[in-house]
Amino acid sequence: MGALLRENFSFQRLSGIRAAYSRAFSKDYDEIDEILADHAFDKLNLVRNLLLHKAGIVDDTFIKSVESISRVIGGEKAVQPETEKPIVLTGQIVKELINPAFQCAERLIRTVDSWIGRN
Repeated sequence: MGALLRENFSFQRLSGIRAAYSRAFSKDYDEIDEILADHAFDKLNLVRNLLLHKAGIVDDTFIKSVESISRVIGGEKAVQPETEKPIVLTGQIVKELINPAFQCAERLIRTVDSWIGRN
């Protein structure tokens, strides 16, 4: 899919990937869009960007993004990120970030496969 759509969409950003899927599956695509809209991808992407672009040091942009998509890390006992300090990533937090994204990815593969069969 990337080879076919790379001229029209940026696959370097989550928004570009979402737009490409929406265009590629333009009819009977509600379930695909629902999966792609899941915040699991946003949460994982947010932490990934912080690690790669800010060396894991929490900044105001990260804090605002966390607030806009709900808690990124942990449940009730979540460690709240502090500005200008390294993000705390325990094994439990990483699990809570990765597992939902894997589940969405698996659902997406199954749903796209089913979509192809129907269309």
